[in-house]
Amino acid sequence: EFMARNAFALQQIKAMEDIKISPFPKDVMRAFKKSTQEIINEIARRDERFAKVYKSYSDYKNTVEQWTKISEYALLKNRYE
Repeated sequence: EFMARNAFALQQIKAMEDIKISPFPKDVMRAFKKSTQEIINEIARRDERFAKVYKSYSDYKNTVEQWTKISEYALLKNRYE
C-alpha cells in the first residue's frame, strides 16, 4: 500500500512548479546510516531485549541482502540505466 500511495504522492509533487526531486547525496546517506547505527547501539547497550531482537533482525537482513544484491537490486539497476 505504501508503494501505491508514494507513487501517487510523487505524481502530485511533480505537478508542482519549481520543485526538483532528487535523492539525498551519498555523504548525507552515509551520515544517516552512521547516526542510525549509533542510536541503535546506544539503545542496545541499555536494553537487553532490544539488543537480542536487533541482532536477530540484523543477522536476517545480512543474509537476505546477499540475495537481494543479485536479484532485486540487479533487476532494478538494469531497468533504470
